[in-house]
Amino acid sequence: MASSAEALDYIVVGGGLSGCVVAARLHEAHPSLSIALLEAGPDESHNPAVLSPVLYPTLHGTPLQYSYESTPQPQLGGRKIPNWGGRLLSGGSAVNYGAWTRGHYADFDLWRPIHTSSGGRDYALREPVKQALLSTGLEYNPDLNSGEPNGVAQLVENWHNASRQHAAICYDLHGVHVKTDTVVQRIVFEGKKAIGVELVDGQRLTASKEIVLSCGALRTPQVLMLSGIGIKSELDKHNIKQVAELPVGQNLHDHGSVNIVWKLKNPDKGYAFGSPAFNKPEYANGNPMDWMATAAVPDEDLHKAASVDGTEFKPSPRTDFEVTVMYAVTAAAPIEMAPMDGTHITTGVLCMSPTSRGTLKLASDKATDNAIVDPRYFANEHDRSVIRAGMRLALKAMESTAMQEYVDGETPPTGMPRISSASSDKELDARVESTSWSWFHPAGTASMGKVVDSKCRVYNVDGLRIVDASIMPLSITAHLQAPMYAIAESAADLIAQAA
Repeated sequence: MASSAEALDYIVVGGGLSGCVVAARLHEAHPSLSIALLEAGPDESHNPAVLSPVLYPTLHGTPLQYSYESTPQPQLGGRKIPNWGGRLLSGGSAVNYGAWTRGHYADFDLWRPIHTSSGGRDYALREPVKQALLSTGLEYNPDLNSGEPNGVAQLVENWHNASRQHAAICYDLHGVHVKTDTVVQRIVFEGKKAIGVELVDGQRLTASKEIVLSCGALRTPQVLMLSGIGIKSELDKHNIKQVAELPVGQNLHDHGSVNIVWKLKNPDKGYAFGSPAFNKPEYANGNPMDWMATAAVPDEDLHKAASVDGTEFKPSPRTDFEVTVMYAVTAAAPIEMAPMDGTHITTGVLCMSPTSRGTLKLASDKATDNAIVDPRYFANEHDRSVIRAGMRLALKAMESTAMQEYVDGETPPTGMPRISSASSDKELDARVESTSWSWFHPAGTASMGKVVDSKCRVYNVDGLRIVDASIMPLSITAHLQAPMYAIAESAADLIAQAA
């Protein structure tokens, strides 16, 4: 096989958010080191569709995203749930919705400055929606990212001057050997020591110090298993020689969600995206929404859920669900909801504290084939209780006096009955079964304490670390972008200290 003529010290596999942070910070700390950043997709840093707050939804299903489809989910009527991940330099930070939420308190002061903004775009429904959410009993929260997010808070997002702030723009990669359109087949080991990577074309690159795997929660475990790290019975199915026995691909968790679409009265007044009157210039500066509402499910409800699941619930301060109000129609294909013509708005409900766990397994011994993803969304009573509570809050808000002047009622998916805050658990469960989908926050498939230690080093081998959402052992009650910048910054410090 061909070998690289370059003498590399570090190879970072995966040029997404975490990979960009680690490569940039490591070069900043040690400019003399030779660092390669390998990304399977292209560099589209200045692609208008990547940068625009309006155009980014058009990237779904394009070659700039991995397009995954889950196994049939029995608890969701046998549906296959789509999931997308960034396949370009900057990864998910170049294709996500731009929400910037911490979930838990973290010290951002030492981070690389990333511009964030908090709405303020004078949407016509701004005040009515705020009052509607407050009418449910939630309190106004002046700071979504204080570490205590519960309440009604203004959206925070990382769009700046109508442009995306993705990782490859915010972090200086000059001096790093960035190789795009470069797909890694496996990690190469010499005994138990990771010494390099093999590409799908057979070329090998070697590193004298460490390999850092940052391919994301749906790709990192695949690369690990293709490299011989995983459960032996799974590796044997593909004739892969085992290097280390670790529970790779287990513990998959994600934020499942349900969207509820509402028909507007007087849509010609420009309340929603798609209306000719929804045309103020500042509307192009970010997502068409103002508020995020987050809350915990009553303890007694989760005690009951635990008794059904045969588990134990321990009360603690927490966030369980999030409700957003988007001045547009958002839905997962092929579910028919409503036209994007300014006549409807959407409440999105996210289960932020899922305890259902799924798996990721190899479909073949080829890195270019997607893995088999079984997320098991809403597979237990805890998660169903959480999403029902969030749905009821969203329904109550839209049914409130504050929205009566603006909302005509719910527009259910084709062939389904309307739901309301008075709907039974069975009726809400039927909607979850029929229409729920992913919010694209998969994590946990190479979790800390099981696959990596507290310094992100893979157990039972040398010279290999993982820095991405796959190491999160528990679900973080936030959109993962901001927490992943924190994790990547911390990991970069650890790697730099050991260099």
